[in-house]
Amino acid sequence: MMGEKPKTPLNIQLIRHLQVIPKKGIEAHFSGKTKQIKIGLDEDFPVSKIQGSWLDRILPRDVIIALFSFGAATVANLIS
Repeated sequence: MMGEKPKTPLNIQLIRHLQVIPKKGIEAHFSGKTKQIKIGLDEDFPVSKIQGSWLDRILPRDVIIALFSFGAATVANLIS
């Protein structure tokens, strides 16, 4: 597992769960802060990539949820 820059260590703050599941793979639940995570056996050939949206880089998660909730309520009121 690599962050946005393979040579920079990840900022993992808490490992909640780590388990090897036979015939399936590794299951891991962790938390921390980064912009992007790449997963694979080799740093040059990641198999999967998870990246936050551009909105995540600008606003905190609570503000994004509040904006979407407000927008949904406004649209619902305008329709009815």
